[in-house]
Amino acid sequence: MFVYGLIGSWQVFDLVYFLTRGGPLLSTVTVVYLIYSNGFEWYKTGYASAMAYGLFLIIIGLTAVQFILQKRWVFYN
Repeated sequence: MFVYGLIGSWQVFDLVYFLTRGGPLLSTVTVVYLIYSNGFEWYKTGYASAMAYGLFLIIIGLTAVQFILQKRWVFYN
C-alpha cells in the first residue's frame, strides 16, 4: 500500500495541468508536471528524459527499501 501511495502522490499531473498550470509563482508544480513542461512546452526533451529517468530510479530505490523493511512489519504466530 505504501508503494502505491508514494507512486500515486508523485504522479499528480492532471489536477495541476487542468486547474492551475503550475499555479501562482509555480507554487503547485509537481515533478511529473515539470517533466511534461520541459519536454513538451519548452522542448527540452533530453532534460525531461533525464528527469524521468531520475524519478524512475528514485521510485525503484524507495520500493526496494520498502520491500526490505517489510519483513520487519509482519509478525506470524
